[in-house]
Amino acid sequence: MNFQVGLEEEMTMIASFPSIFKDIDSLPTKTIIHSLARYAVAHDKVLETADVSFRVDGRGNVLMVEPKRRATRHQKASSHQEKCIIVPRQEAYERIMYATRKKMEQMRSLYEGVQKRSRGWTKISLFVVLIAMLCILLSAIAAVVFNILQEQSFWFLLLLFINLSNLIIMGYLLWQARRYSGQANSYLNSLLQIENFYETVNTASELLLDDTARELFQEVIIAQSLGVQGEDVEIRDEGSVLFF
Repeated sequence: MNFQVGLEEEMTMIASFPSIFKDIDSLPTKTIIHSLARYAVAHDKVLETADVSFRVDGRGNVLMVEPKRRATRHQKASSHQEKCIIVPRQEAYERIMYATRKKMEQMRSLYEGVQKRSRGWTKISLFVVLIAMLCILLSAIAAVVFNILQEQSFWFLLLLFINLSNLIIMGYLLWQARRYSGQANSYLNSLLQIENFYETVNTASELLLDDTARELFQEVIIAQSLGVQGEDVEIRDEGSVLFF
């Protein structure tokens, strides 16, 4: 009975803040956000986040469960308990937000650096393209005026070598420009995902909420950023658990 009352209160709380949870539901919690959040929460807690399953209880605490097959290597053979590390809700939330902000700054710096190189290579490529086109045009004029094709084979081979060299250099520069441009686009895509997540959560966190609503807000953020769902997200009340 107490559990049902507690659950109804939480559902009423969610319904009373529709604008907040509408923004949360639309968060871009892609793989990059999940990886970032999991690393932030598990940092200095476990050795390998890939070997850990994440769960979130009804109070927003993060439970990191180490598989039995790994735990038995460090524990006695008679022990068959899963190794569980609990990170409190507030600590997990602060870790996720701090890691997101630092990663956003890092990705912005990387993007600006690669974008600058990409523009540099593009400008050089365009300059070399103009030179190559000019050389080809002058070579064609010289071949017609001085009849190089039939009477001066040395100069013909020299001009051919110069033009081929220009084309090779031009191709290399264009390839470099395209490579850096693709790298910049990749960094920009990651930056926009992280920035959108951070700005949405940061804006929603500035709303005036009571302590209970703020805790529930942080719980939802933690669950979505970690990518946990279904039976890994729990609503607890005095020992009772509801999976959703």
